[in-house]
Amino acid sequence: NTAYSVAFTLSGGLPPYIVDGLGGALNGLAFLSTLLPNNSSYLFSITDANGCKTPEVAGMHGCACVTSAGTMESNPGLFCTDQPAVAQWNNDAKLDGDDLVRFILHDKPNAALGNILAENIQPMFSFEPNLQPGTIYYISAIAGNKIAGKVDLTDPCLSVAPGRPVAWKPLPVAFMTGDTTVCAGQEANLHFRGSGTFPLTLIYKDDSGMLDTIALNNPQEMSFPIVPAVSTSYTLLTINDGGQISCSQNLGESVLITVQKAASAGTTIPHPEYCQGNAPLLHLADLIAGEDSGGTWEIFAPHPVDPSVWNAASGRLNAGDLPAGGYGFQYRVSGQPACPDDSTALVIFIRPNPDASAGPDAILDCTTPEVLLTGHDSSQEAGIVYQWQMDGIPLSTGDSANVWVNQPGQYTLLVTNKFGCTASDTAKVTHSGIPLEDLWVQIKPIRCFGEKNAALWVDSVLGGTPPILFSLNGSPF
Repeated sequence: NTAYSVAFTLSGGLPPYIVDGLGGALNGLAFLSTLLPNNSSYLFSITDANGCKTPEVAGMHGCACVTSAGTMESNPGLFCTDQPAVAQWNNDAKLDGDDLVRFILHDKPNAALGNILAENIQPMFSFEPNLQPGTIYYISAIAGNKIAGKVDLTDPCLSVAPGRPVAWKPLPVAFMTGDTTVCAGQEANLHFRGSGTFPLTLIYKDDSGMLDTIALNNPQEMSFPIVPAVSTSYTLLTINDGGQISCSQNLGESVLITVQKAASAGTTIPHPEYCQGNAPLLHLADLIAGEDSGGTWEIFAPHPVDPSVWNAASGRLNAGDLPAGGYGFQYRVSGQPACPDDSTALVIFIRPNPDASAGPDAILDCTTPEVLLTGHDSSQEAGIVYQWQMDGIPLSTGDSANVWVNQPGQYTLLVTNKFGCTASDTAKVTHSGIPLEDLWVQIKPIRCFGEKNAALWVDSVLGGTPPILFSLNGSPF
């Protein structure tokens, strides 16, 4: 609708004819002018072969616009920023032969053009950096003359269809924090916060692929307690929000909870006890179980330990050189970051030995056939047990510190206290001479009654120390 032409048919006069003031072509008696701008004027006359001229013909003409871009759906549309905004065109445009239909995203309602923000051959537009979430835009069809594959926006017959209102909703955002180091068995926390249209639904997973869901009802940070058995990475996967439409976003943020092994100083066996002077060379590590290596040993009360019998670096103790008493040792293992140190206490008791005294040596003789060995100088406290032996053979004396003996030999008193510690002492019992062991006697009987011719004599004696005296019927030796 931008140009028009003038057409007429000649009659009368003598050809050939000349049309003055109006370009065009004469085909026989029919004339068609070249295109004249719409709403412009024209002025022409015709001269025939005889020079006869018609009066001037003048006028102007304006063509009405018939171009229409058609209509769009009018209900508002809301879209997530990761989705294109679309509108339905009713495919009802009216076009001239040189018209073109395109679609625009602009900022004016109704049929106003406003600022054109994007153009497309389809009524579909993605969210671009020059757009703002929450702002209302319009998708319209436009129609007009085609220039270089586009609609001529200066076409006086340009048609703009009232646009569909559209807006974009920003994607929800969530964050997960909580990188930390904990000791095995301790609790850690994953912290979640987000923005968007609440409630927000978050999905995360751990290293094993196990999924879990967290709901955020407001912008406040939410903490979720966990107790991982081993070092574990947690990854925030997706977020979905609420509202008229639900928007979602893939995230991929990760948090690492590092789990350190708890320090262990082990457990001790029941407090070991040794008798004074009988304790072995001890490696204290052999007296605890389940401990971590690399710890340190130290001494604590009640009794100090002479450095000459104690090596703290190796935990070696020459317990045989310790006096009686209780000796405390502590094994300490330093904890890794986030874990406390651990220690275990070990008390070694060196028990006192009892005192044993078998008394002085004794001598048996013919007038003292039995002697008393007494241990009254031995330990007398409660729990003491006495045992006598002769030449290594236990005697049935009961639990007595004293014993009557009538045989020469080596007598040992073994004294045991309530701790099981022992002491011994010996007493030697001897005979003053060689004991008489036996004698041989011959008898000559009386030949006749009343005669005094009987006789008795000692033939030989076994043992004894000369001179040997004899007594008969109680007579003096």
